[in-house]
Amino acid sequence: MKEKIVIHISPEVIDLVPGYISHRLSDIPLIREHLNNGRFEEIKVMGHKMKGGGGLYNMDQVTILGDKIEKAAIAKESAVIEEAVGLLEEYLNSIEVV
Repeated sequence: MKEKIVIHISPEVIDLVPGYISHRLSDIPLIREHLNNGRFEEIKVMGHKMKGGGGLYNMDQVTILGDKIEKAAIAKESAVIEEAVGLLEEYLNSIEVV
């Protein structure tokens, strides 16, 4: 079993975190679907939103991977997108919020 990644969240936004994580997890199959259909513009937008939102919840890895997804979508680098999405999925499933 993979070790949990502990994230410390400020009390002001802690109630929003489960929904944020759930939305990011639901983005994963959608990004893969867009990738299969060559919809790089949609992937770029989704990556950009992740890049902007991760920091709000002290999830720097979401920001980093969102940036990677956005840049890879611009360059139409499917393998890089798939790798980043896999890392995102692994990260989100490993988070423990405190």
